[in-house]
Amino acid sequence: MNLVKNDKGFTLIEVIISITILGLIMLGFLGMYTNGHRWVFDAGKRSQNIQEDRKTLEEEMILNTSGGESITIEFDNGTTSITVDGETRDSGNLEVFDPVN
Repeated sequence: MNLVKNDKGFTLIEVIISITILGLIMLGFLGMYTNGHRWVFDAGKRSQNIQEDRKTLEEEMILNTSGGESITIEFDNGTTSITVDGETRDSGNLEVFDPVN
């Protein structure tokens, strides 16, 4: 009896191996997705905190307009300097120098 070999299609082991490899690739993409989501959420929180600190500083600048501090900026190894009068304001996470006009 002559057996005819059927070469059409894949064997069961080939299908199982390909599904396993595809599953491992999908797990990698899932990890990247969850990390990306976490990074976007953290960036949003940081941005929100900066906006709240900026609002607090602006309110303080409006209510508190008295000066008294100055910043001296030196150029060319200290031979040239510029002095700016103003005030340093701090809201916890953000420190700003407010120059006096």
